[in-house]
Amino acid sequence: MMVLSLDESELLVVVNLEDPESIVALYSLLHWPKRAIVEVRVLPFLKAPLNTATDVPKGAPAFEAYKARRASARRRYQDQENVRNLERLGRSGVWEMTDSGALLGHDILIELFLRKASLDRVLEFVSEVLKVTQKIDARVVNQVVGALGLRSDSGFEDHDVLTRRPRLIELSEQLESQGVLSAPSLLFRGEAYLGYGHLPQIESMIASK
Repeated sequence: MMVLSLDESELLVVVNLEDPESIVALYSLLHWPKRAIVEVRVLPFLKAPLNTATDVPKGAPAFEAYKARRASARRRYQDQENVRNLERLGRSGVWEMTDSGALLGHDILIELFLRKASLDRVLEFVSEVLKVTQKIDARVVNQVVGALGLRSDSGFEDHDVLTRRPRLIELSEQLESQGVLSAPSLLFRGEAYLGYGHLPQIESMIASK
């Protein structure tokens, strides 16, 4: 069982490799000036984001119509943000990961976290995975792991990626208990911040210490 433990001076960035916003967050943090004094670490979070438009109990027709408009507006905004993030990454379309590729890729993020890999090392892995033009499956992820020399360090020989699902679920539950609801999120000094736009607030906390 993995027990989440963070030092007070560490910033945890929680990501989903299938989400462009999460990848933009990683690259943004690569150039974050406070990295000189705060170590940035990375973990995956695979829970689906909350959808209050469907979670709210059914009611009067007018309220249902309001929920539908709100859900439509939210989807439109998310689609626009997705396109902007893809442009920031220099891509015209989103990558496609199979279930096995997503499971193995996120599990490797856990392994890198446990081995205290730097953000640069994590981004090296992520960048190589996202260079793949076809579907990103477990075979492709294993090829990237081997090419980067991670296999001998971390023992990723097990191709039965389904055995990795329980650890990912367990980690997501731990992160959720810390206040993380979606990716990308930031966790610093025991507080969760949804979205990486909270970096200025975290910088103020560091400066006032």
